[in-house]
Amino acid sequence: MTHPTVRSHGRDASAHAPAPEGSTPARAEGRFAWRPEYSVGIEEIDVQHQELFRRAGLFIESLKRQSRQEIGILLSFLRLYCVTHFGAEEAWMRRAKYPGAAEHHRQHDQFIKDILALSDQHEKPRGTGIDPARVSGWLEKWLKHHVMEVDTDLARHLRATGTPPPDPEEPQE
Repeated sequence: MTHPTVRSHGRDASAHAPAPEGSTPARAEGRFAWRPEYSVGIEEIDVQHQELFRRAGLFIESLKRQSRQEIGILLSFLRLYCVTHFGAEEAWMRRAKYPGAAEHHRQHDQFIKDILALSDQHEKPRGTGIDPARVSGWLEKWLKHHVMEVDTDLARHLRATGTPPPDPEEPQE
């Protein structure tokens, strides 16, 4: 049986895009530090998840000490990466004919809607802004659940079927 592998060279450049100006490209620490137990066992997905955790950590850190503008930039930085990562996972699901694709896609859509709602809340003039503790708890819970349960199920299916990663040049449906 073949296993999905990474073709890290020539893949999606935004997966390794530099941090936006004014942010630190350091590894996320604390609640958003990557841990081995988050691994789904497919290197390409794990690398993307590590970047997702890093960006989430940068965003949460920005809530504590950055300007309103920098928070907005890092929130957009996180959202754009999520769209890129979710698109890659969904292309892989289509290629593998993953039976859980509809629910998985629904969770991705809901996450993006929640991030957009955060952006709206953040951008409201004279609004209360974003509550760092509430957002941090929600983001941590969602990421860990999604990666350790939902994405782990997807990875199990990809390994069982031997589905290789989609070619970035393949047309998207």
